[in-house]
Amino acid sequence: MMKTDRHAQDLIHKAEKLGVKVYPVSDFWIKPHESSSSIVMAGFGGLTAAEIEEGISRLRKAWLSSSKQEQ
Repeated sequence: MMKTDRHAQDLIHKAEKLGVKVYPVSDFWIKPHESSSSIVMAGFGGLTAAEIEEGISRLRKAWLSSSKQEQ
């Protein structure tokens, strides 16, 4: 888990730039306006362990390196 104040759409956009798809969980809430705006999920069905590790590495690069640059 990573705590952030950034909106889910920002996280999704940064992940997509590095070829990783993540999805906003607000799409699945009954009352999306009451959900946190920064929760996303990643699907990993059909991926190998190596592909999952690569995806996580890319997410780390997309989200954490840009957080440091913004501070």
